[in-house]
Amino acid sequence: MKNLPRLLMVELLEQYLFSKEGKPPTALEDVLDGPLGLYKGLSPAIIRHLFYTPIRIVGYENLRNLLLPDHAHGGSISLFSKAIIGGFSGVIAQSHR
Repeated sequence: MKNLPRLLMVELLEQYLFSKEGKPPTALEDVLDGPLGLYKGLSPAIIRHLFYTPIRIVGYENLRNLLLPDHAHGGSISLFSKAIIGGFSGVIAQSHR
């Protein structure tokens, strides 16, 4: 246990404390549930993306037009500006919970 990074130890402790059976969940348990056990998280992932993706895309477009109004008139945007605006729109979309 001493060789594990502190963050990993905290994550394992949280999984142990907040799991339903009081033991950390493992991928082996999903495999033992059968082939369809691996798809238990598919519907939550799809629902998450139904909200996350549109918020991120619309957020990017609005932030780009707000922060770089010259782009609307045919100006170009640097890669750095695109990355910063994309990062902000991702943060906004991720915090919608």
